[in-house]
Amino acid sequence: MIKPTCCQICESEKIISNAHIVDQSHYSMGIHKAVVYRNPHAMIFKDPIKANTTAYVCGECGHIEFRVNDPQKFYSQVIEARGR
Repeated sequence: MIKPTCCQICESEKIISNAHIVDQSHYSMGIHKAVVYRNPHAMIFKDPIKANTTAYVCGECGHIEFRVNDPQKFYSQVIEARGR
């Protein structure tokens, strides 16, 4: 995974790497994930494809950038699901 070296907004080099944005809501699993559904129009059993994310936070302006931890695997799973 390519790690940002500067902020896309303010160009600061004060980047906090490997941060996690935690969801504390009642039905949450905790860590934010990227999700694509194999059956998005289904009422139930949407069959999600999930990928963990890592956040990078600018220590200057506070901009947050998310990255999927294993993008090649996530991409291949989504392409395979859409090919069905």
